[in-house]
Amino acid sequence: MKHAFRAMKPDGPGGKGGAVVNISSVAATIAFPGIAGYSATKSAVDRLTRVGAMESGKLGYGVRVNCIYPGLVATDMGVKLAGDLVAAGLSPSVEAGIGRRDRADPARSAGRGPGHGGRRGVPRFGCGRFITGAGLPVDGGMGM
Repeated sequence: MKHAFRAMKPDGPGGKGGAVVNISSVAATIAFPGIAGYSATKSAVDRLTRVGAMESGKLGYGVRVNCIYPGLVATDMGVKLAGDLVAAGLSPSVEAGIGRRDRADPARSAGRGPGHGGRRGVPRFGCGRFITGAGLPVDGGMGM
């Protein structure tokens, strides 16, 4: 953000303002067992976003600062998290840990009727000209 501000502020090389989009995690907004350190750092990204938005506004930089909260997906990291849940005694198996996450996510479980299959969230977002200091959940409703 420091470098973005320098480039986009009125007397910077870009000089036309702009937008910074930080990537946090749904783990910043809900309690999820086994990932306290990860949740804390993603919460810090959220807070840094809000402070950056306020500073940019007060300094007249014309830079909007927002963050998104992607939900969990079945990546290597997601499978490792499920394994960590097993190791901590919070889930009986990796499959059950992943299943628990899917059941907690309305967008992933909503389409599980006959012929529907499960849906996977695809983060797509846009930043309006007047949005700043906001966190946008991109989690299929998981954080509700």
